[in-house]
Amino acid sequence: MRMRHLLSACVAAALLCAAPAGRAQDPSELELELELERESRAAPSDVLALTGFALLGLAYGDSVGVAIFSGRPADKRLFIPVAGPWLDLAERDCSGCSAEWLARSLLVLDGVTQGLGVGLLVASLFVPDPPRHRDVGHGRVRIAPLVGRGTVGITGAASF
Repeated sequence: MRMRHLLSACVAAALLCAAPAGRAQDPSELELELELERESRAAPSDVLALTGFALLGLAYGDSVGVAIFSGRPADKRLFIPVAGPWLDLAERDCSGCSAEWLARSLLVLDGVTQGLGVGLLVASLFVPDPPRHRDVGHGRVRIAPLVGRGTVGITGAASF
């Protein structure tokens, strides 16, 4: 980016030197148009991090809700993130309960979802987003010789 600015300044100086000297009433002007853009550095993946955080947060939030309102001692293990559903599944002893298959299936789904959320959070640290080029704006630089009574120089104006 600095090379581009240096090149622009050199071109402006060369054109200024080649421009004919004007009079105070009719100065010759040199006008340059610049396009400014900023390249950002590669950063951890926002998409992976937000997706992982959402999966972990929603699944763990459900687990905490069950742990708070359930009367079963095994369900208190759901306060432990990621490992809690698996510990609850291992300690669960309810052979005669109705819909036990549903409870076990939801525990497996909860454990897998929490693990996937943590996996995506960790992956976001190692898989960066591609660098983005951001258009900062457009600029215009106007340079003109300044010749007057006892004065010789250049004048410039810029707008961004």
